Amino acid sequence: MKIFAKIYESTEIGQILIKLDSHGETGLPEVRLYFTSPGVGVCSVALGFKEGQEDKAEKAFKSITLNNAIKIVSDIYEKINLLRRDNENISSQTDERIFFGRSWRWEDKKS
Repeated sequence: MKIFAKIYESTEIGQILIKLDSHGETGLPEVRLYFTSPGVGVCSVALGFKEGQEDKAEKAFKSITLNNAIKIVSDIYEKINLLRRDNENISSQTDERIFFGRSWRWEDKKS
C-alpha cells in the first residue's frame, strides 16, 4: 500500500497533516501541509512540482520529518504574526492582504 498521508503531533503546534497529492486545478503534483493557527483556523501550504515530477514530490513527502514540519509551520506562523502586527491600526474587523502571491483573510476574534 502506497502511503499518501502522515500526521504528526507537536506540543508547540498541535497536529500537522502532510499529504502527497495533486493540485485541484492543474493536476500537478504537490506535497501539502495542513495545520491550525490561532485566530485563523485550518491553514495549508503546498510544495508544488512540475509535470512529470511525481517522483520528486514523493521523495519530498517521504523526507518531511516531524522536525521539518515544525520548522515549516513555525516559519508560516511568524509570517502570519507579522501580517497581524502590520494591520493592528486598521479600523475594520476583517482584513485581506496579498501574501506570497495568495490572498489571506481573517477575522479578528478579539471583538
